[in-house]
Amino acid sequence: MAAHGATSARIVRFGLYEADLDARELRRNGLVIRLQDRPFEVLAILLERPGEVIAREEFRQRLWSADTFVDFDASLNTSVNKLRQALQDNAENPRFIATAGRRGYRFIAPASFTGTGTAPADVPLHDPGAGSPAGTVPHRRWIYTALPLGAVLAAAIAVIAWLAPEPTPRVISVRQISRDGLLDPWGKLTTDGARLFYLDRAGGHWTLMQVPLAGGEAQPFPAPAQNTRVVDISPDRSELLSFGFVGRSYDLPLSLTPVVGGPAKRVGTIFADDAAFSPDGQRIFYDRADGIYSCARDGSQVKKLVSLPGRSEDPRWSRDGRRLRFTLHGRSSESASIWEVSADGGNLHAVPLNLPMNSDTCCGRWSADGRYFFFEAVSNGVRTIWAVREGGRFWRRGSARPAQLTFGPTHYGGLVAGEQPSRAYVWSGIEHIGIAHYYPASGRVQPLIPDIQWTGLGESRDGNWLAFSAGGELWRSRADGSQRHSLAAGYAPITRVVWSPDGKRVLFRTAEPDSSERFFIVPAEGGPATEVPAGNGSSEVEWMPDGQSLFLVKRESEGAAPGAQSGIYEMDSRNWRGTKIPGSEGLVHPSISPDGRFLAAVTLFERDPNQPTRIELFDARSQSWTAIAQGALVNPVQWSQDSQFLYYQDLLAEGEPAFRYSVISRRTEPYADFARLLQAGFSRCSFFSFAADGALMVNLRRNEVNVYRLDLDLP
Repeated sequence: MAAHGATSARIVRFGLYEADLDARELRRNGLVIRLQDRPFEVLAILLERPGEVIAREEFRQRLWSADTFVDFDASLNTSVNKLRQALQDNAENPRFIATAGRRGYRFIAPASFTGTGTAPADVPLHDPGAGSPAGTVPHRRWIYTALPLGAVLAAAIAVIAWLAPEPTPRVISVRQISRDGLLDPWGKLTTDGARLFYLDRAGGHWTLMQVPLAGGEAQPFPAPAQNTRVVDISPDRSELLSFGFVGRSYDLPLSLTPVVGGPAKRVGTIFADDAAFSPDGQRIFYDRADGIYSCARDGSQVKKLVSLPGRSEDPRWSRDGRRLRFTLHGRSSESASIWEVSADGGNLHAVPLNLPMNSDTCCGRWSADGRYFFFEAVSNGVRTIWAVREGGRFWRRGSARPAQLTFGPTHYGGLVAGEQPSRAYVWSGIEHIGIAHYYPASGRVQPLIPDIQWTGLGESRDGNWLAFSAGGELWRSRADGSQRHSLAAGYAPITRVVWSPDGKRVLFRTAEPDSSERFFIVPAEGGPATEVPAGNGSSEVEWMPDGQSLFLVKRESEGAAPGAQSGIYEMDSRNWRGTKIPGSEGLVHPSISPDGRFLAAVTLFERDPNQPTRIELFDARSQSWTAIAQGALVNPVQWSQDSQFLYYQDLLAEGEPAFRYSVISRRTEPYADFARLLQAGFSRCSFFSFAADGALMVNLRRNEVNVYRLDLDLP
């Protein structure tokens, strides 16, 4: 039988499309798309060098001969427009073909070349030179001898495979994609196969950004570009699941945003924490405080998939659509683990990830081919990315062990798998946080103890002493960082530190895993710490002017306290008896005037993120509340010593301005803003107190977080 000749096909795949360069066909999900010859020729030239700018002159030389009389520019523009129509692309917001000024065009989506290889020649069934049947006897004897040897060899191979360690996935290379350094990890990474979407934070607003996967300059996504959080993309790559927001919070309005840009469309009246499309794109699964629900794309046909004991996020379906994995948060925001539920709502359980150390885990994603599951682990304050083989291999012993892909001290997170299984995209970097004295008139910034990585800091009223948490301990030092002395050790991460008005005691808050916050008081000179019996649902404890009593805040969020029990309580530290301030339900962040007459508090932001927050003022004489200010996210900071002025800040207004309210004139006036610092590269400037010399004590944050591509070896 004659051998067949060698055959091959040149096929380039990108996103949901493939171009057969020999058959001159463009296909989408296997279906042929009608495309004229000249637009296809333009596509073929672009695909020769993806990521590079192809000059208009090169198109002219290759597609139009010198003696052809044609309006070349108009013909090329028409061909590119027809090609974009076939690819459902948009010139203003391109996924595949980007215009490079007047120079030419560039193919910006990842593309992979595939060849079918060479077909093998036919092989005869017998050896043409075989003799008579008698000649087969030696052949049979060889088989009888080889079979036992083969069985022994197969058994040896099986034992070796059983005992050998699992091949380890690893990162081969890392390539930086974005370079603005302002990425906010809360925004998540999402890709449509050609671009990555992420959130930039700059002062009082967030901007939805897009950057080509092949690299290049990041650009704002078309309207609504500000304060839009993207969490998933439809399987057909046409719509983004998004949330409009004012500030980071729960229960946000769910919307669908076109990938090509344009106004978002609400998904019914759905509010959620996170969301994802079903594998077929017909339904949306979303996270609420009490479980995971699903609805049709218009928000109708709401069904509850599973009830949960806490808030959840990061819902992601397995490739076969049979399992949904998600991050489940404990009672503390610092606690998280990855769970799984079947598509019918049954078999709810924690996913055993077999980590070699105790860590919080979150943010799981499957690789494009479903062979690996990626997730994040947070241990000792460092966020890293891990990969585990899904189900291991049937001949291996026990469960597959995860492999660490990234290492500290730099954080890595937000992994989104590329369409090529060996490629993934992550954010990486560190957010630098520092306390400083800021002098608005001159713009001078004086950092405090800049050599210490702290998580909470407070300054005594006279400005002579600092108390701060670092290295797992609570420390006291002089304002210049000298004379350091440990006040407390062995506690969970300390998130807030406040001096008593008389400077004799220090109050600090800890974030315990799987529990509410806890509060302790320790003598400023050292000694045993005393726990404040705040109870579940308590989120804040603040000093009153006498230095003996405390304000205790009980929130109503997440069912921590019934609505009637939420509010602000006055507690005597000598007997721990509490009395509720009348009418304080749903109020947080209490700040009392030094003379004890006025109490300022702010409405709970999580109640309705679409409404401005308000500062309410309680007059102890009249026992009444009055709204005195409102803004995107206002926060009462501090009273003047004569109790005549309340200083507050709107953290989400342009320039993050600070204001001063007069209780005498009942008027508000601008006091300071931080536009100068924000322009200098800080992403957030929070005013929280006054120094002894009148300077503003500010919390300065500077981001150095960007998008990176990981090239992976996934055996």
